Amino acid sequence: MSQTATRPILVVDDEEGPREALRMMLKDKHTVLMARDGEECLELVNRESPGLILLDVRLPGIDGIEVLQKLKKSNPEIPVIVVSAVGTHKTVIDALKLGAIDFVAKPLDVMQIRDTVRRALLQGETGRKTDASARKKGIQIGRAHV
Repeated sequence: MSQTATRPILVVDDEEGPREALRMMLKDKHTVLMARDGEECLELVNRESPGLILLDVRLPGIDGIEVLQKLKKSNPEIPVIVVSAVGTHKTVIDALKLGAIDFVAKPLDVMQIRDTVRRALLQGETGRKTDASARKKGIQIGRAHV
């Protein structure tokens, strides 16, 4: 019996090949949603409340870094893994400073993706439990009062 995450994983990439490859890597254990651009990503986040987002940097319209900024303002509890073939040091550093929990370079490696997703989901679950506990106690975490 396959184990399914309680919240879906959202894969955001404008190219069908990498988007489908990620879906195939994850579909055995997770429900996978897919978006082709930043706007579709933000709409799906509001509608589906994913537990994790795999976000490409280069997207038409709103690029991945701008999407990451918007996500971290509106949904800081959702872990984001940035995925890109153009992994310059500046891009990686910018993504991590903005709140991405990891960066995975293309071409995609199945074992690396699965391991990174597993760790991100564990980290996201721990963060949600910490946030919920802090809210009950009225403790401030980061910049937001919870």
